[in-house]
Amino acid sequence: MKAEYDVVVAGAGLGGLTAGALLSKKGFSTLVIESLSKIGGRFANIPHKGFQLSTGAMHLIPHSRGVVKRLFRDELRTDLEFIETGSIPLMSEDAMIQYVCKFPKALDSVFRFSLGLKFRETPIVETIRFMIKSLTAGSPCVPKGGCGGVIQALEKTILDNRGEIAKQASLSGIEIQHRNVTEIKTRRGNDSISTVETSQLISDIGPKNTLKTLPTGTLKEGFQRRIGKIAPAEGIKISIESSRPVLNEIAGEEVGVIFTPSCNRIAGIAEPSFMDPDLAPSGKSLLMAAQGILSSNIKDEVQLGIADLKRIIPNFRKNCHVLAVQVFKGEWPVNYARQGQDAPQITPINGLYLVGDGAKPSGFIMAEGVVESARRVVEHILRE
Repeated sequence: MKAEYDVVVAGAGLGGLTAGALLSKKGFSTLVIESLSKIGGRFANIPHKGFQLSTGAMHLIPHSRGVVKRLFRDELRTDLEFIETGSIPLMSEDAMIQYVCKFPKALDSVFRFSLGLKFRETPIVETIRFMIKSLTAGSPCVPKGGCGGVIQALEKTILDNRGEIAKQASLSGIEIQHRNVTEIKTRRGNDSISTVETSQLISDIGPKNTLKTLPTGTLKEGFQRRIGKIAPAEGIKISIESSRPVLNEIAGEEVGVIFTPSCNRIAGIAEPSFMDPDLAPSGKSLLMAAQGILSSNIKDEVQLGIADLKRIIPNFRKNCHVLAVQVFKGEWPVNYARQGQDAPQITPINGLYLVGDGAKPSGFIMAEGVVESARRVVEHILRE
């Protein structure tokens, strides 16, 4: 017997879970399927030696007056707390200067940390919108509990509203009739195939992966070419244990993030435990440094990043220890689509939608772009 749902969401990342939470709260019978054994995707916590690391995206969610904070407070009505990071200074060779972005190297640092791209790699329209948002939307926030706090709030909303989440269940096929979604096929961990009837599928598995599940010839070549041109944003994150707070000492003031244009590789450093001490063991600090990938030699890239950290963090060898190095590329990128290359949320197939970091609306970056993609899809479904 076939199961039937108003909406199926493929992928339990930030975008998929946001869409599932919004729709289940509106009364839609909702099923979220996830190929992994845990939910959250590249926006989840990794418990490690008493620290709460993350599976991908930084804990930072721009901004204090942005989409994410409003959605959790006003639409989902969760009690998730957001903690502001304060001002974000720039680190030069000889002094800390305020966030003014006067120099090309400073711009590169800001863009590589925030978008995973160099300044000159970012389309001009996206550059302008990013700069306006940075100046008007308030300082970045850290959700209480890190990425895991966000995912737990979304999971609770789905389950409290009779939605379902199936783990180790992947999207293996989409049935289309007269350009309408009619049902999907899911593959379980034991390779068994199940059929689910639905007229609405929201995909958070990336635009290219979604197209692979469609019958041949379903989409026009123009749309396929557009998706085919999408390139991922890549990067490296180094998580560091410190025996003492670091960024305050570097900046000479209380901050949770700094940009580092003086570095060869590191674009910026966040200290999430400064905002939420529960992300690190008592008496320890957690640092997360972000860098781009500028060559094909990943080992050398990591070593150059660590060399930067040893140079700019006081007494690094005495007080700090590298907890983890994570490389984001291929099927586990920083973003499925570089800023400005994103797929549209609404596809030419009725009932097929794209959300996540491969379908960010123009002007919205990183986690806010992911959440906004889900919010817009839900708005479209409600109007329909």
